[in-house]
Amino acid sequence: MSEIIDIDGRLMRQTSLGAYEELRADPAKIRGIHEQIMAFLKQRGPLTDQEIAQGLGFHDPNKVRPRRNELAKERKVVEAGTRRCKVSGHTATLWRVA
Repeated sequence: MSEIIDIDGRLMRQTSLGAYEELRADPAKIRGIHEQIMAFLKQRGPLTDQEIAQGLGFHDPNKVRPRRNELAKERKVVEAGTRRCKVSGHTATLWRVA
């Protein structure tokens, strides 16, 4: 089992940290994912994180969630209520382009 470490108040597995550092070293890749999320939300939104992930071909919503969080901090996307997620079946937050 990989070690859990604290990065800026967030607990992260060592393997996740490696993936994070690799992605952070490539700002163009991050911008590309931001652009994909924004375009998909403009076309199909509002959507849940899992719906965004599935629509963009990611099997894990954790590939999308950090990038969507960054967009939310920049106020490019905002919460748009809640509803039952079409992927998970659970009530989830909806996101739309600001």
